[in-house]
Amino acid sequence: MVGQLRPLLLDEACPQAAPCTLNSLIAQFPYIGIRNDGLSAIQFKAGSNWSGFDGNVDNLNIQIAGVLDIYDFEELLNVYVDDDWAGTTIGDDPDGAGPRIPLV
Repeated sequence: MVGQLRPLLLDEACPQAAPCTLNSLIAQFPYIGIRNDGLSAIQFKAGSNWSGFDGNVDNLNIQIAGVLDIYDFEELLNVYVDDDWAGTTIGDDPDGAGPRIPLV
């Protein structure tokens, strides 16, 4: 590619074997951003050619403008299900105040 210009690829700037800091990434790609639309996503990938890989992501920390969100994907120890809760607003305790008692 002598005499031709081409964009620097993210894989070249921050390869998996030598990840970048956020400051380095922004310095190399000053107009980088996160899209904010229905096609946006944060995805996880375990390298390449890992046929049959079975792994987990846990304790994912994303901080934007000083606001930290932590996503904890731990396996649930208790799952509560009751068809009477179908109309319950998300975040409300469906059986009222007090401890939740697991169904045995």
